[in-house]
Amino acid sequence: MMARGMSFTDIVSKPLRLLLKIIVNYRGPRIDNISYSVPSKQVGAIPHIEQEAPIIPLLYPPPSNATAFDEDYYKSDGNTDGFCLFKVENALFRVHRFVLARDTSAFESMFKMPAPRPKLGDNKNICDVPVALTDTAEQFRDLLWALYALPNDLHPLEANSDREGVSSALPMNRLLNIAEMAHKYGFVSFESWALSHIYRQCLEVSGPLHTGSSSLCARISDTALRTGHHGLSELSMDILARRLLDFSSPIDFYLPPILAIAEKHGLRRLKGMALYRHIIISERRRKPLSNSNPLLGLDSSKTPPHVHKCIEDTLGLDRTSYLSAYHSLVNVWEHIRSNAPPLENSGCDNHGECLTCWQEVWTQAAQAAEATQPGSADVLNRIQAMNKILRRSLWIHTSIPLTCALAALESCVNLRDRLIGNLPQLFDEL
Repeated sequence: MMARGMSFTDIVSKPLRLLLKIIVNYRGPRIDNISYSVPSKQVGAIPHIEQEAPIIPLLYPPPSNATAFDEDYYKSDGNTDGFCLFKVENALFRVHRFVLARDTSAFESMFKMPAPRPKLGDNKNICDVPVALTDTAEQFRDLLWALYALPNDLHPLEANSDREGVSSALPMNRLLNIAEMAHKYGFVSFESWALSHIYRQCLEVSGPLHTGSSSLCARISDTALRTGHHGLSELSMDILARRLLDFSSPIDFYLPPILAIAEKHGLRRLKGMALYRHIIISERRRKPLSNSNPLLGLDSSKTPPHVHKCIEDTLGLDRTSYLSAYHSLVNVWEHIRSNAPPLENSGCDNHGECLTCWQEVWTQAAQAAEATQPGSADVLNRIQAMNKILRRSLWIHTSIPLTCALAALESCVNLRDRLIGNLPQLFDEL
């Protein structure tokens, strides 16, 4: 029975209004987005609801500082005992304590210290309070990879020796991460293992020191020096020296990483070779200068374009010191081209004649080297070019016996080595 004084429309519209109020209150205060109208004159009319297009909420990416569980190394078996929680960058790692307690590492000492307490009012268990580390998540993940690895993973050369087409070389970046982290936290056996694999790869002709970027070479050298691996340190310094003084490659060798480790470890000889390369590469890139070379003076108004390029480089070189080093190299060549290195008497009966012929051959070789190596400051490459010319010229002069000819070639090689050793003195003020 319909109540007296109430129409069918009133009966239908009241519940609808109540339902709409519930929906509006549930979704938020945007009541303006929904409007309703009920015709009052037509009895039994169907209520008509007018609704605007729904507002679709925008999906924003999670904040960059959001913490997430690591996919591989957040171990969980339902029990927190025997685990340790770490926060590295924005990743959480849950690791077995017995894994971290190997090699009497720094973590073993950490476990003996009182555990960090949760904040007041926090219901977290002590084992759920993460230990914050300053490493990168990638570095810590690679360390855990080594700690959890199986023997076949740690020794792929032996495990895959009987399988064709299987790459046995471990990624160099992972090996460096393991070596650095193992050295930092005292995992002695894993540090030795990682360094041995790095050294093995660097011995290859196509290894990272021969073909890798300057950043990778600098990192390998830095790791070798910090961990005290004598063989890897000597190998990296030797290969870096050869690459710095090799100008045959069309690809430039980016110098800031090399200079950074030279400054860090006090490697003056390496710094000298890096700055020498910087000067020569800059000189080769500049436009040919006229016969009146403005580098003969220190007038800043006549400074060639390549000097400005060097000063604006990320190395942050001082202009006066740079020009001073450049002029020192030019003056060194002026002295070398006119004065042959000493020729020791190796039992020659007519050594005076040999000295005269040696000076003549030396002057001719210097002129030929100037034609092939146009850089006026490129002393080392000019001497190297002279060495090739002298090998041919000395056999033509029959007046120079074999013993003196060999002594002359050796003096040329020794001269270049002494210049390399003296390069740091040219750049001490840079």
